[in-house]
Amino acid sequence: MLRNAELERVAEIFVGGWTLEVTNQWWLDDPSTVSTGTATCKWLGDSFVRPQAEFDGEPTWDFVFGRNDARDEFVVLYNDERGVLRIFQLTLDGGAWTMSRADPDFHQRLVGRVEGDRMVGLAEASEDQGTTWRKDFDLVFERARLSRQAIKSHRDRQQPEHPARTRRICAPVRRQMAWPSRPGPSPPLRG
Repeated sequence: MLRNAELERVAEIFVGGWTLEVTNQWWLDDPSTVSTGTATCKWLGDSFVRPQAEFDGEPTWDFVFGRNDARDEFVVLYNDERGVLRIFQLTLDGGAWTMSRADPDFHQRLVGRVEGDRMVGLAEASEDQGTTWRKDFDLVFERARLSRQAIKSHRDRQQPEHPARTRRICAPVRRQMAWPSRPGPSPPLRG
């Protein structure tokens, strides 16, 4: 299976090992508290990119980045230690990225800026459908040492050894399983 070229753009930003620092957390009694953690981001097969974070050795955030080609957009599934599930949209703009959602309960956005081997982010929330925003927290990702070599090694392992042969073998199967181009009965599968 070939990787989606647009999703490769996401992987270039996020794939690797990271240290995390979260500050200015509005929900804490002492907003000067600094929370530190780690994150890893890897390819999940050839179709998704999966960042996972932990703080104090406990899994905290779990994301899956994917793509909806028909809508020309990135989609992000989110889960955290509270059992919360959310869907975000992801946009890339040069050296910046934004994850956002506009749901009935409240709106959220996380805006990040890539600065070499670090990303600086700001999370905000709105409880009035985006009219006013409050800061949730500040977030800094620092790329872990040797991560670039790990990325290259991971990419090398993910590429098929014989891409031309793989495409030739899979092409007839894809044709047999293709959806009809117009309404009507599906073509029979040939054995």
